[in-house]
Amino acid sequence: MIYLAFSYCGLTLKEIRQGYGGISDSTVNKLVNRFGTCLSKDKNLNAKVKKIVFHFLLKI
Repeated sequence: MIYLAFSYCGLTLKEIRQGYGGISDSTVNKLVNRFGTCLSKDKNLNAKVKKIVFHFLLKI
């Protein structure tokens, strides 16, 4: 969820960390970067995330 909030919702690190109990900006940044790395290495996971985002965007 943190990756999606940052990448697709345009939320700032501060907004995200406040929504997750005040974790640090660096923690949010590390999580986003790690998940982004996972997506670039795992094409199946990448396809699933894109499918979720596509279906979500159709509903708004």
